[in-house]
Amino acid sequence: MSMVPRAHDLRSEIDQTLAVAGTLANVSPNQALQLAGQAQMLAESIEYHPGQALALYTQAAAHSARNVLNEADQAARRALEMAETHALWSLWFDTLDLASGISYDLEQYDVAVDNWLKQLERGFDRNDPLAILRGYLGLGKAFFIYGDPVTTTAMLEKAREYLPQISRNDVAFCLYINLAADACHRGDFAAALVELAAAEALLDDMGYCQYEHELYYYRGHIYRRQGKLQAALRQLERSLVLNAGTSNQWGRTVNLIELGETCLDLGQLHAAQYYLNSVEEVPMLYLQMQIHGVLARVSAAVGRTDREFVHWQKHFALAEQLAEAGAQPHVAKLRSKALAERMRIVENRRQG
Repeated sequence: MSMVPRAHDLRSEIDQTLAVAGTLANVSPNQALQLAGQAQMLAESIEYHPGQALALYTQAAAHSARNVLNEADQAARRALEMAETHALWSLWFDTLDLASGISYDLEQYDVAVDNWLKQLERGFDRNDPLAILRGYLGLGKAFFIYGDPVTTTAMLEKAREYLPQISRNDVAFCLYINLAADACHRGDFAAALVELAAAEALLDDMGYCQYEHELYYYRGHIYRRQGKLQAALRQLERSLVLNAGTSNQWGRTVNLIELGETCLDLGQLHAAQYYLNSVEEVPMLYLQMQIHGVLARVSAAVGRTDREFVHWQKHFALAEQLAEAGAQPHVAKLRSKALAERMRIVENRRQG
């Protein structure tokens, strides 16, 4: 006589399926979506709310990895709603962080800012250091977009204060990478290398790190500017290999541009061309402009002045478009000021 599986047996199957799906979300997002869909149906059949919410979160992460951001956004919103309804606060904070990043990638900065402020406020309310750290980290990205580098650094340093209180190595790694990027923007390469070394020290205790390629990208970026071209090349090649297993379009694009520039500096002109021509369609104007600038220099180096002229034309046309898009710097300044005020209100409410 066949036995009907008990609910807790199904819950175990759902949990294990979602654990596998979560591991695959960034490296094999289509397979992750399939597994998460199966787990979601099982969870719905027994009204297992944590399984349903986690399945939606996993689907959002996988869609984000595939750069299908609208679907990622929808899944994240549904996961958020279910996690809040059933008081699954750890998952709610994870989902809010994911949703913030998706909105940021969609260039919906106002939505991302609202979410990061909510992360910070709820983090204070629940005395949750991980949420507070993520809130400050996200707000640092917002201030960077608003052209306020000083406040960007201040936010990242506030996030750093909470590092001793968290146990999530993936979040710590991400913060160190952002601290390194910030130091690079300030031209402090020595400080950036220290942050990268702190990130690298965490890798041995991590099974998989979706941000690992950024460690080698930034190190290569620094080495090239220090004139250590062969060392830069090795780091950037390593980053590219890791990026090949993800759907991170932005990461792969900046990596190929940096590789192209490094090969150009080394006099490896054909390699430079191959890397730059490997860049797929790029929606970001700034990166398109960079690509044409480097291709113009490569064309000049190989004696193709006709191609050099065409690439410079495209480079300067894109530069004009960017200038027009940013023709109202006072708007960014006002947004930065308004965000700083909103953040102070949240912090003061906690102290009061």
